[in-house]
Amino acid sequence: MNKNIISIENIIKNLISKKYKLITVESATCGQLANMIGSFPGVSIFYIGGLITYSSSTKINMLKIKKSRISKFGTISAEIANDMVKNAVKKYNADIGISITGNAGPDNIENKPNGLFFVGIYYQGFTQVHKLNIDQNLSRNEKRNLVSQIALNLMYKTINNIK
Repeated sequence: MNKNIISIENIIKNLISKKYKLITVESATCGQLANMIGSFPGVSIFYIGGLITYSSSTKINMLKIKKSRISKFGTISAEIANDMVKNAVKKYNADIGISITGNAGPDNIENKPNGLFFVGIYYQGFTQVHKLNIDQNLSRNEKRNLVSQIALNLMYKTINNIK
């Protein structure tokens, strides 16, 4: 395993010890992130839950993202990843939030390439959005798994102030 990748088990143990409240909101990963988190015992201590907002209408209805922003930026964008995580954290009173939106392929969507993802991390009143370009030759599920693991690592590094 890459030395820069923290194991999911260690990330979960860290979250349990800190007792932060985490919310996840996913589009392209379709709940894969929530599934990874829920695979470990004790997560109810910190995990509020996860939303799957796959379509534009669920982003609008569940997260109150403005239709005009989706029209302007597209659902696969840093702006929408930012809106997703900020709105979910606010709605569910979480300390930490993770959002994922992107294109798992195989085709281009919204003129965005297969393999383009945006991960939003909310912590202590600030949001960072990370742009990921994932290998287009990976399968949809391989991309979803990889992006979910990267998202957890980005969150871990954020809350532990690791550059």
